[in-house]
Amino acid sequence: MATPPTTPPHVPTWDGLVGMLGRTDFLYVADSKLASTAAMGHIAAAGGRFVTVLPRSRGEDRWFRDWAQTHQPQWTEAARKPGPRAGAPDQVYATFPAPLPSAEGYRIIWVHSTATPARDTASRQARIEAGAAAIDALAARLAGPKCRLGTRVAVEDEAAAALARAGADRWISYCVDETVEETYRQEHRGRPGANTRYRRAPRPGTRPTGTPAWTSWPTTRSPTDASR
Repeated sequence: MATPPTTPPHVPTWDGLVGMLGRTDFLYVADSKLASTAAMGHIAAAGGRFVTVLPRSRGEDRWFRDWAQTHQPQWTEAARKPGPRAGAPDQVYATFPAPLPSAEGYRIIWVHSTATPARDTASRQARIEAGAAAIDALAARLAGPKCRLGTRVAVEDEAAAALARAGADRWISYCVDETVEETYRQEHRGRPGANTRYRRAPRPGTRPTGTPAWTSWPTTRSPTDASR
């Protein structure tokens, strides 16, 4: 038995609005779930208009971010509002028409907010601090007597996992230092005395250290994909 095709998100909602209003020329504004070939095509084919958010997973997003590394977008101020606190600079929103349309041929408008870099900086700093704390916690764990991470590979895997959990693997690099602790044990059991002989028993150890690894990327955010 064939599986019935799944209706793309937003299509039933848009169809319901068309039936209620009796027209298709209204502007339909939706989240990124609308940005599928089937859903956008359904609205465009019926003469409708839409604005949606372009998901980061789309190739157009990646292309523009790469393009912005070597080109200077000509931003045009679109809106301005007071800052969140007294004395804070205004929050300015600017737009830039993308040089290329979407894969389906729809116009793409990029939106830049001056508030975005500040939010990104605060979020990045919080993740870096969490990642550094995770590395420190792992180092303290390795120094304890009950740690089961006995090889360099195991420590490296645990350090990578700790940074991933903190969301800091993009900004913190780490290295694992190997050390040898010199210990001595009696050659034979019994109470030690003047003639007791000892043998050296080196015990390998590891310790991870983390270092912020700064990277740069376009500060452009909030892409908007509009109909033709």
